[in-house]
Amino acid sequence: MKQLTFFLFFIISLTCCKQAACQWVKISDLPNSSFIDLYFINDTIGFTIGREFIYKTTDGGLSWDTTQLGTSLDVLFEFDFYNQDTGFIVGEVSGSRAFVTYDQGVNWSNIPPYAFASEIAVINPNEFLWAVSGTFGVNRYNIALGLEYAINPGIGVSDLTVFSEDTIYVGGGGFARCFDSGENWEIIDMPGILWMDFPTPQIGYAAADNYFKTMDYGETWVELELPYFFDGCSSPEVVSDSIVYFPCGYDDIFDYHGIMKTIDGGVTWIFNESIPPLFDDDAIGKIFCLNKDTCWCVTYTGQIYYTSNGGGETEPPVTVIENPSSNFSIYPNPVVDFFTLELNESLELGEINIVNTIGEHIPFIVTRNNGSQKVIDIKNAPPGIYLIKFGNNSQTFIKL
Repeated sequence: MKQLTFFLFFIISLTCCKQAACQWVKISDLPNSSFIDLYFINDTIGFTIGREFIYKTTDGGLSWDTTQLGTSLDVLFEFDFYNQDTGFIVGEVSGSRAFVTYDQGVNWSNIPPYAFASEIAVINPNEFLWAVSGTFGVNRYNIALGLEYAINPGIGVSDLTVFSEDTIYVGGGGFARCFDSGENWEIIDMPGILWMDFPTPQIGYAAADNYFKTMDYGETWVELELPYFFDGCSSPEVVSDSIVYFPCGYDDIFDYHGIMKTIDGGVTWIFNESIPPLFDDDAIGKIFCLNKDTCWCVTYTGQIYYTSNGGGETEPPVTVIENPSSNFSIYPNPVVDFFTLELNESLELGEINIVNTIGEHIPFIVTRNNGSQKVIDIKNAPPGIYLIKFGNNSQTFIKL
């Protein structure tokens, strides 16, 4: 019966997604990597981590440069950014506990003293909280002063959230909160939390064996009813009080992994099938969204997916395709100022449109029109990923 229910749900989701043009597109594949965290500071610059490597992209995830912070015996666990320039990473890398960048990841400096850490939350450019998942202590470290002191939330720690120097939330063996920089803690009795995410201090979501939502600063938690045949959902990506993504698995029968999404605060859920099935040891390690439309996700086997429409919209989405249309070609690609659009002789051109990754139309000039060849001037467009489309034909290109 469970198999039949899953099959019917999968078919319904498939139909709904096709009607809504669900869209998660694989834009990178680094097969020797294993990604567990992800962060974008804008629509072009982002970071992910795998083992001892930091990966950085400056083109929205199409290509990645690597920085090695340790050896193959080391591991990075999590990072958090305070602003576009300042970010922190924690892990266990050759005895170091944390690293900091003040220049968008161009340079990373290690932070003494040397200890293992798996959780981090940034307070300001010079201070952060760190903890080891499963232990009872949280530590506050001041880089400028080189001072560190322990604060005790009274529960085992698995996740940290900081909203200000005063307001700190801890998830783990329950939920603990303080509003006075860690001096006094209130423990809320609830099932254990492995991951949590709060778009505001008032509203948050949490995951462990079950899935919960709070709308009153963690005072009370309501259990969410995800489809019962999905389990193993991990770190939620909360875009707003109503839009939430959960990476989920269904291990009992299919060992299948995908993304569950709600747009109504957890009342109903959509399973997105536009990511190919992830089986066995592969799964989605992390989802990160800049806004309700622009998101990325990474997998444990080094795949990186992107959506520009929140996984689906009624209009054709902007996609990054690996095999361009055989009906026409554009060159050069990437583009600096101009590119040539060359059509098959049998193809009727129609109206040309160029849009960016959030669907905005980009102005351009046709500087030469020679039948099946047209030269297009796009030098005033900022660097990024664009889609040129006419009729039922489309192709992506990169503007440098």
